[in-house]
Amino acid sequence: MSTEAKKINRESIDLNEVLVYFVAANMARVLENRPEGYNFGLDGVDAYIQIAASLHEEQLRQKFNTMMRWKEGNSLEMLLRLNWVRAKVSLDSVGLWPRIGDLPEDWCNGSVVKTAQRIADNPNIKGFSIAKIYEISKCAELVTNKFSPILVAGDKIEERINNNLERMTYHCFDGSHRCIGAARAGLDSITAFIGV
Repeated sequence: MSTEAKKINRESIDLNEVLVYFVAANMARVLENRPEGYNFGLDGVDAYIQIAASLHEEQLRQKFNTMMRWKEGNSLEMLLRLNWVRAKVSLDSVGLWPRIGDLPEDWCNGSVVKTAQRIADNPNIKGFSIAKIYEISKCAELVTNKFSPILVAGDKIEERINNNLERMTYHCFDGSHRCIGAARAGLDSITAFIGV
């Protein structure tokens, strides 16, 4: 375990709580298509969390597996092996998953902060992910507080990533767009679920 991962101010949590927020965040993706995007108030966001929280453990895990079918390997099996905490982390210690939507692949191999800077340096680049990141950056604190990204300690994910990926203290398992949106909005840190 990395030194930073040992030092984080921890609030231990059960994996099922992580899965509730994963399912809720993925259900809320439909909000991106609404004219007001994510920024439509807490009641709508809380409704997704309540729906996910009402699922029994087996239903929750089935929903997770259905939503994760595009990722290689058995993601749930990997997550079950980890200890979970909810903690505040610095965005410059967070790396990305090797592919993030339609972002250029070489933009996804470093820190969240680097990728946010690449977006700022290339204002003419368009695409679904860029639009999503800009939308999230308008209300990044709300989105990252309600739908905390899921991070995995760097040493826990190495076997699942390609050799081009810069090793970071943490890597986004879910929530790369949210993390980049938070960095674009000027946040230095976020609260996240962390598997160590």
